[in-house]
Amino acid sequence: MAKVDFKNLRVQATIEGDPIIVDTRKELGNLVWGAARDIAVSDFGKEIYFSDGPIEVGEETAKEILSILDISSASAPLRRALIEALTPKRLPAKKGK
Repeated sequence: MAKVDFKNLRVQATIEGDPIIVDTRKELGNLVWGAARDIAVSDFGKEIYFSDGPIEVGEETAKEILSILDISSASAPLRRALIEALTPKRLPAKKGK
């Protein structure tokens, strides 16, 4: 499960520049709401749209959002930022003693 702040998403908008903060709530919320194949995920689009801070995104919901992004016209930098935000961070395995 990931906690994502869709209002303050860090996007690397240019190759050499610093990341910028992008408010993705309205566009992403509308995209998910309208393109989801599942009612619960569609309703989650409304949660994104009206969110005012970080929200919990379950693993299955994150997968559905990422599949919606695959068919969208979202830019590569935005996709990259959302993939990073929605993909659980894996800790490296501990080495034996």
